[in-house]
Amino acid sequence: MPDKLILQQPLTSPWRITEYGAAQITQQSDAPHLNVLTADAAHYHDAQLTDYASKADFRWRPPLRMEVVASASSNALVGTAGFGFWNHPFVPGERGLRLPKAVWFFFSGSPSNMHLAQGISGSGWKAATIDATRWQFLALAPTAPLAVFLMRI
Repeated sequence: MPDKLILQQPLTSPWRITEYGAAQITQQSDAPHLNVLTADAAHYHDAQLTDYASKADFRWRPPLRMEVVASASSNALVGTAGFGFWNHPFVPGERGLRLPKAVWFFFSGSPSNMHLAQGISGSGWKAATIDATRWQFLALAPTAPLAVFLMRI
């Protein structure tokens, strides 16, 4: 039986709530709700629910199931909104940086115009993965500045 990430209980440890700007997290009967109440381009807003654990890249292991109901409007959202699984590169109380490992889904508003693939709109829903701990990533890392430049063409 796969682990299941269930957040229908009260938001207590290990969950950490982060709210910046006009963002708010509320516990409703069915699940937590993460909202940005008013969006304006002049300020940063973030509603974030995390369970980062020190010394652990990921608390959750496959097989794993996450159910999310997400909605956003490209006309109303200036930046991005998303959800997924990723490690925290900086862990309080620990020295050093951990390379990123992540799978995430995000929504990009029209102003952010994040073209990740040729011929695909820069706004809307996207999905991405990264595992910078693999030797293939490390071998290609020195070519990253050139790759970023070439992707702009």
